[in-house]
Amino acid sequence: MITPYNFTHALQTIDIADINEVINGNKDFIKLELHTFNIGAYATIEEVDYDEEEQESVTSNGNLYCDKDEFLRLVEETQAFEI
Repeated sequence: MITPYNFTHALQTIDIADINEVINGNKDFIKLELHTFNIGAYATIEEVDYDEEEQESVTSNGNLYCDKDEFLRLVEETQAFEI
């Protein structure tokens, strides 16, 4: 589950080039998923077109599905990266 407390850590498991590629891509929404295991966790990021069913599925599992502007606001607010 992505929370305000682990958002920065989740982002820092993703290569900055992959984050920039998603931000600069053609699709309007971002899906950020946290994959947790016994020995740690890592996140994946993907640009997506809006899909209400996918949004419901992603968010009901504790992951993030938002538009790019909201994502950038969260990154800036947490000072996770200089993007």
